[in-house]
Amino acid sequence: MADVYAVFGTLLALGIAFPGLLTGSWLLFPDMVGRARIRAAGTPWRSFLLGVGAVLLTAIPVLILNALPIGIAKLAAVLIVFGAFGLATLGAAAVAAEMADRLRAHSRIGRHLSHRGLVPGDPRRSAAGFRRRGLRCAALDAARLCFECRAAARESP
Repeated sequence: MADVYAVFGTLLALGIAFPGLLTGSWLLFPDMVGRARIRAAGTPWRSFLLGVGAVLLTAIPVLILNALPIGIAKLAAVLIVFGAFGLATLGAAAVAAEMADRLRAHSRIGRHLSHRGLVPGDPRRSAAGFRRRGLRCAALDAARLCFECRAAARESP
């Protein structure tokens, strides 16, 4: 039974942490994620093949460096892998942002949530701003519906 708990706990932790990682990279590097998003939306197969090629071109030197019995070569292999994971995270953030926009286009309430994003440095639209303003714009559910957005959604056709 412990192995079931271990697997479930790992999947739960990844399910919570990975969207946060993608959102954080989108907030930290909006220009790079935006460029990757435009490229992935415009040429999806070309972007996919570019990613496959990057994996192959990264895996070969990493395997060679990791096979050498020198410690600095193993360190270089680990640094190359971390860099590749960083680039892959930016690409995943771009794909997630594109998917969010496509889903928002089909959502009935998506039109009213565009002004409620978390904006760094803006106390009116940050998580701390929700606490300061009290219940007027408290987050109601995962879609961050506020009372004003619900009223606007009821009025729209």
